[in-house]
Amino acid sequence: MTSENEERERPRAVTVIGWTCLVLSLLRLVQDLFGWVVWKVGGFSQTLSFFGMPRASGLPIDMLFKHFDTIVVVQAIFAAVVAYVAYGFLRMRPWGRLAMEVVCWSVLVLLATVAALLMVWSHRNVTDASPRVAAAIALNLAIAGLLPGLVIWFLRRPSVRQAFERPQ
Repeated sequence: MTSENEERERPRAVTVIGWTCLVLSLLRLVQDLFGWVVWKVGGFSQTLSFFGMPRASGLPIDMLFKHFDTIVVVQAIFAAVVAYVAYGFLRMRPWGRLAMEVVCWSVLVLLATVAALLMVWSHRNVTDASPRVAAAIALNLAIAGLLPGLVIWFLRRPSVRQAFERPQ
């Protein structure tokens, strides 16, 4: 099968999903590299203030800064894996569809974990704003989970499964 035939047979939504994931994962890699370099060089607070973001404090933020190296490395590894998966997905490899679904499920699990951790933290640190903060967190994470959920729905459609089958 030639590359021209693959392009012609690839559903438009596969192209949109694949290129979106590929570009966003490569941007994530660049951002992680930049953040890690700034962190190691020592200008992290100055960089935050340059972009108009004061360094906040509190348990979640302090934990983030305490484990920043590890977080950035894990994000970079995940972004590299997603870039590879997106490339295979764009090439219409049979494993690409399944791997993209695994990526989407992983994002949903991550969002649910973050939601649970932030909810626990907001309930332990009860203030007048805690109910509003918890509601805002839940709404934002639900909206963030909508896209991976729609991608999973799309990937499970019979027409998409058929498009990814190898010709006999």
